[in-house]
Amino acid sequence: MVSLVEHATGDGRVARGERTRRGLAEALISLVEEGDAQPTARRIAARAGVSLRIVFHHFDDLESILGEAVRIQEQRHWHHIRPVESTLPLDERVARVVRQRDAVFRATAPVRRSAEPRMAGPRTTSLNNRNCRPHQQSRCRSSRHC
Repeated sequence: MVSLVEHATGDGRVARGERTRRGLAEALISLVEEGDAQPTARRIAARAGVSLRIVFHHFDDLESILGEAVRIQEQRHWHHIRPVESTLPLDERVARVVRQRDAVFRATAPVRRSAEPRMAGPRTTSLNNRNCRPHQQSRCRSSRHC
């Protein structure tokens, strides 16, 4: 079956590019989770099995790759957050919320820690907004609360 993206170009170039972008972001995530807090483009390329040139063909800078990694982690982990039933006792509701948030924060912490030094620079508005949950986006655009 031909995907909608492949159908649009006729030869799959767009889909291949999206797979490469995702592969680069996944490579960054893997490196960071293994303890390489600030992986270089060269190490990301090596992990993804592509040339350094390909990294900068698909992304403007390392911050952009990190932004994509944050987006992937949002997709991967935030959907586990579920509403807590309001009929439960307060201490049980609090415990469930804390357990859910703890699991998400533990899973996303390495990439978020890697993003912190990059967020201090002047070019980080898009990355700051990506680090906010959707309901915080407008607040994050107007200030640096997140």
